[in-house]
Amino acid sequence: MAINGTKGRIESQEYHSPSRTPFHVPEQTVDLIPLFGSKEIIHVVKADGGHGGGDPLIQEDLFLGPDQNRAFDVLAGAEAGAYSIAVGEAVWKSAKTSQCIRVSDLLAKKEEIH
Repeated sequence: MAINGTKGRIESQEYHSPSRTPFHVPEQTVDLIPLFGSKEIIHVVKADGGHGGGDPLIQEDLFLGPDQNRAFDVLAGAEAGAYSIAVGEAVWKSAKTSQCIRVSDLLAKKEEIH
């Protein structure tokens, strides 16, 4: 997967079922390539559980409450959900039309029609 943006590009590969691949699965990395500056390789930390180790953290937050010592949020709110859907829609529209689609345009508040 690669995403081009106004400040650079990010690239990554993920194999959802490494045990089923007939070849060696490399360590997952995320390559951050800024327009200006040098490339940074971020090594993805492996964790047990579904969704790259996210499922146990999500279940913990849902049933026990958020971990106050964790430096990041696990559960997504409505705004994050809207952005997630808008990014998918932008990718689809961009592939279909060969045009750049701004996520902010998809999320722009529309005038209510009665």
